[in-house]
Amino acid sequence: MTLIRKARTGVALVLGGIAGLGVMAAAAPSHAAPWIEPGDVTLRSDIEILARYGIIPDLTTTWPIPWAQIADGVNAASGRELPNYVRMAIDRVRARMPASANAQHVELEARYTNKPSVVRDFSEQNRAKLFSQAAADMQFGSTYIKLNIGYEGTRHHGVALPDGSYIAQGIGNWVVYGGYVPRWWGAGWDTSLFLSTNARDIPSVGIKRQKAEPFGTKLLSWLGPWTFDFYVGELNDPRYITHTAFINMRFAFNPLKNLEIGLARVIMTCGSGRPCSASSLFKSFIGAGEHPTGGGTVDLGNQIAEIDIKYSRRLSDMVGATVYMHLIGEDSYGPIPEKIARLFGASFDGPLGTYGGRWRIITEFSDSASSNFVVYGTQPYNVIYEHHIYHSGYRYYGRSIGDSLDNDSRLFTLTGRLWDGDSRMLYLTYRYVQLNRDGTCAMLPGGGGCAGGVSVNPENIHMLEAGVELPTKLGTFDLDGRLQSDQPNTPGVHDSAAAIEFGWKLRL
Repeated sequence: MTLIRKARTGVALVLGGIAGLGVMAAAAPSHAAPWIEPGDVTLRSDIEILARYGIIPDLTTTWPIPWAQIADGVNAASGRELPNYVRMAIDRVRARMPASANAQHVELEARYTNKPSVVRDFSEQNRAKLFSQAAADMQFGSTYIKLNIGYEGTRHHGVALPDGSYIAQGIGNWVVYGGYVPRWWGAGWDTSLFLSTNARDIPSVGIKRQKAEPFGTKLLSWLGPWTFDFYVGELNDPRYITHTAFINMRFAFNPLKNLEIGLARVIMTCGSGRPCSASSLFKSFIGAGEHPTGGGTVDLGNQIAEIDIKYSRRLSDMVGATVYMHLIGEDSYGPIPEKIARLFGASFDGPLGTYGGRWRIITEFSDSASSNFVVYGTQPYNVIYEHHIYHSGYRYYGRSIGDSLDNDSRLFTLTGRLWDGDSRMLYLTYRYVQLNRDGTCAMLPGGGGCAGGVSVNPENIHMLEAGVELPTKLGTFDLDGRLQSDQPNTPGVHDSAAAIEFGWKLRL
C-alpha cells in the first residue's frame, strides 16, 4: 500500500473516531486541547513576553504550541522577582491554562464581513463573508478530542467545515494526532511564507513533541530545548493531480538564550499517476533525481525548505525587542534550495501604566518572488508556489498554504497594538501591498487558466485597518474597519474599497 493510501486510511479512521466519540461529549469528562492553536494575538503577545524573560523556553514559532511546553515555567515563576507587567502576563497565561483533567469546554464563534481582507494575518479573519463554528473539546485520560463543526460562505451558498476537529493521544513526551489541525510556522505576525492559516486545515496524521527539553547527550545538548512536529496529510481538494500527499516536518531549537532557530521541510508527492514507492519517497526526501523544470529526469515531487531565526532581547525593564528572519527555498538540483523568498520583521513591546496595560509595535517586510540571493538578486517569477508537474501548486482549495498574497507579491506592514489592564485591545495597521508584480501566472495545462493567485494583474494597494477587541462576560467581541486604495483584478482602475468585519467568540 502506498503512503498516500495509508495516510487517507489513517485520517478516515481518526475522523471516524472523532464522530463516534463526539456523541459522548455531553456525558464524558473533557479538557482543553493539548496545545494553543494559532489565532489569539493577545495570548501570543503574552507568551512572547514570558519567553523573553526565560520563564518558558524561547520556542514560540511552531503553532500550535503544547501547553506542556508552557505549564512548568508558568507554575514555577511565582517566587521570582519580575516586572509588574511580566507578572500580569504570567497571570493571564495561567488563567488560560487547562484547569483540570475533568474540565469541559464548549466554544461558539460567529463572524461577518462585507469584504474579506486581502491579507490574512495571525489573527482570525474571514476567508468568506460569513463564518461560524461550534466546538467541544474533551479528555479521556491521555486522549484529547476536539469536535468542531463550522460553516464558511455567504448567506445563499457555503460549505460545512470539519476544520479544527482532531484526536490527540499523549504518549510520554509526545502526542500522536490526526484530523484537521490549524498551524502557523514562523515568527511572522502578518504572514508566514511557509505555513499559515490562510488556507483551510489539511487532513493529516502526525506526531509532535510536548515539553521542549534539551537532549541528554553531550553531543547534542548544545542545541538547548527543542521541539519537533511531523505530519502526513492529503490535499483532497479539486486539483490537477488528485490525492497529493503533503509531508511536512519542523525542528526548532533554542541554542542560546533568547535565540530560536527553526528548520522545516515540505514535500508534495504521490497522487494520481505519480510514483509513490518507498524508494521514490526516500529520493524525494533527499532531493535526488530532482530537476526544477523536469530536465529529462524523473521529478518526484514539489519541495520547499525553510529556515527562520528569531532573537529577543530586553532593552530595559520597560522595552523588549525581537528581530526575525524567515527564508524559504524552492526545488533545486539537490538537497540545498537555490531560489529564495524572504520575510524580515521586528517587534517592540512594553508596559503601559501600572495596571496591566501594554503596547506592541510590529513591522514586517515579505517578498514571495524568488531570488538567487537572500536580500537581492535576479527574480524569476512564478516559482515559489508553483510546480511544473503539480500544477495546482502550493495551495489548498485555491488559497496559498503560505503567504496570503500568494506568488510574486510584496507586503510591508506597520502595526501598533494597545491593551488595557482588562485585555481590551485597540490596534491600527498600515500595509502596502504589491500583488503579482510581473503580471503573469502559472498556466494550467491545456489552456485551463491560472493555477492560482490573488490577482491576475499587478496591483499596488495601500491599506489602513483599525479595530478593537473587547473581552466581556458574554464573550469576546471584535470590530475591524478597513480602507484600501485599490482591489485585486481591477487593471487600469483605482477601485477603492471599504470593509467592516465583526466577530464574537464565547468559551464555556
